Amino acid sequence: MPTPLRPQPNIKFEEATHKYTVDGTVMRSVTQILDQQGYISKFCKNKEASERGSRWHKLLENYDKGRLILDLLSGEEKQVVTYYSDFLKEVDPKFSHIEHPVCRLDLGYAGLVDRLSEICTCIADIKTGTSVPDSGKLQTAGYAVGAFNDPYSVERYCIHINPRKRKKAAIKYYHDKDDIFKWIEIAKKSQRNRE
Repeated sequence: MPTPLRPQPNIKFEEATHKYTVDGTVMRSVTQILDQQGYISKFCKNKEASERGSRWHKLLENYDKGRLILDLLSGEEKQVVTYYSDFLKEVDPKFSHIEHPVCRLDLGYAGLVDRLSEICTCIADIKTGTSVPDSGKLQTAGYAVGAFNDPYSVERYCIHINPRKRKKAAIKYYHDKDDIFKWIEIAKKSQRNRE
């Protein structure tokens, strides 16, 4: 039986500034909290890697929404789409939400889940760097806590897509329920430090 999604307030996301607001209140993001608590590596802050990741995320969002003309893509972009398409065929996650905003007012944060499936009760984060960072387990835990009524029952994973480093998409699953506990404690600590 699928776990129900949490009701969400009206979350506004400004892509250019990566800022979330709820009813005019600026919310901390999942990645900001992880960065403030020392969980984000320097590589993840690399400008070139960040820009490439943003481009590829937008590319895959457009693919999922049927807004791509494959003949107009570069060779590398076609590879990214092919790796992702092959992943979808293999895993069949039945994503119901693409770039879906979530929020936990009581913990003072918001975030943008790359992919979410109500049917499969899963959350996926797309990673495009040289490897999946260790922070992926806590990032997906933050999204699960924000998105679902029962985050402990959510399947969480990162989809690693980088044609410069591998020949297909790789999936890194996170099964440790302690990640959920740890995320809640990190979010509470960050919230206390903010007050």
